[in-house]
Amino acid sequence: MPDTLPTARLPLSRLLAVVLCLAFVAAACSSSETSTGQAATTDSIDGGDAETTTAPAADEPTEDADDEVDGETTTTETMPAADGPIDITGLTLTADGASCADHVGEYTSMITDQATGTEFEGMLTISTDGSTCTFDTNQIPNHDTGEGSRFATDVAEVPAVLSITATPEAADTPSEISMGANVLMLNGVKWEAYPAACFGVGNEPAGREAIGCGPDQIDNPWRYNIGSPLNDFGFDIYFAHVQPGGLYHYHSTPTVLYDIECEGTAISPVIGFAADGFPLYGPCFEDETGTIRAAQSSYQLKDGERSDIAGFTTPYVTGNVAGTTYDGQFIGDHEYVEGSGDLDACNGMTVDGQYGYYVTSDYPYVVACFTGTPSADFR
Repeated sequence: MPDTLPTARLPLSRLLAVVLCLAFVAAACSSSETSTGQAATTDSIDGGDAETTTAPAADEPTEDADDEVDGETTTTETMPAADGPIDITGLTLTADGASCADHVGEYTSMITDQATGTEFEGMLTISTDGSTCTFDTNQIPNHDTGEGSRFATDVAEVPAVLSITATPEAADTPSEISMGANVLMLNGVKWEAYPAACFGVGNEPAGREAIGCGPDQIDNPWRYNIGSPLNDFGFDIYFAHVQPGGLYHYHSTPTVLYDIECEGTAISPVIGFAADGFPLYGPCFEDETGTIRAAQSSYQLKDGERSDIAGFTTPYVTGNVAGTTYDGQFIGDHEYVEGSGDLDACNGMTVDGQYGYYVTSDYPYVVACFTGTPSADFR
């Protein structure tokens, strides 16, 4: 289990004074599929699946510079800047700033892909101009990868620059989520809602589809539910896997980023930001009775046998399909029932005047639609 940050619930950018005693890890960002400084293009198809240099402390000189003055050589001590990347290796998140601007800073981590033994340096920089926040990330997490799985593609650095509004507002009508990234976590890793797998779509045998169901099938009710235990998408222990280009990303519930116990503990921190700029919290909130508990989704399983829907092949028992009832194996097995849980149709709610999305143990896990207007960088 990862270590836990101090329980003081401050924005990460304000934690700098606390963590200056940590070693500053030198930034080293290598290019991969996407060049830094350009908006990333997210691969919509899921595939089945360093050495660091430590800078001296802030009160030590970084180098001696020899300057010649009037024919004599003098030694000038050059001091490093007092700030630097914050090492978040193995830490769960505790900051509660509801605006992306509350998390401005540079963050780094050192991790190992357990499947290959390869070491990576995670890099994330969050900046703001007041109206937007920009996340510059190489999409390497702050925890080891690959434990419990053997990815079909090796993890790689995939630099991306994504911007969201710093002042999100609810739109007149929600926007549907798309293939690819829907949320960027505060460790620089994306969360995606949909796999590229639908029953009866693609060239693979029925019941064993893994790819081929893209954005043109966004309304397909028989897209496999990425969080159902009836499906196997080659996740590691953090509900994450790798796309063909090496991009490591989360699905389902990203529990590695927060304390999963709710009852008798504190409310959950902000763990990321959705494409529309609204914050994503872990599951824990304080309800109207003053009880701290896990937020409940308002999506419910339908009753009975799956009904045919025009234009789509209704799942039948074959391959990995377990049954013909609404058992949660497919997205279309669920329906939104207003008032049946705490959260709205997008999996969010307003608490103490602040709207945000909440992680839930059941479908849709993170977000089901966007309450605000999503950034084009996420499409």
